[in-house]
Amino acid sequence: MMKEKIRSGTLAVLALAFTLLPLAAGAVTWVTVGDLSLLKYQTAPDGRVYVRNLNEFNGSALGCCYNYYVDTNTVEGKNIFALILFKAAQGKGLYLGVADQFAPGAITYVGEF
Repeated sequence: MMKEKIRSGTLAVLALAFTLLPLAAGAVTWVTVGDLSLLKYQTAPDGRVYVRNLNEFNGSALGCCYNYYVDTNTVEGKNIFALILFKAAQGKGLYLGVADQFAPGAITYVGEF
């Protein structure tokens, strides 16, 4: 009887933690890039593609050179970079999602709204 109470209590705590986990991850800050052909980037041996000039599209973003990247080691990163290249070839734009308040890190979201 005691083990069942502990087990159900543990499951309840885990369920609550997984529910709140997305909230702890932080918000996304969006950068509008109107013409992706103007985006400057550099590939690196670690599988990252560093975006070097987001500050030219939003003055609050950090400047050059290794603050924001697309991790092409992941399926999501490969999709993001492919979409960036596709839109750049057409001179089209996208919204790029970076860490909240322009903290350095991965570009984790892209989209058209």
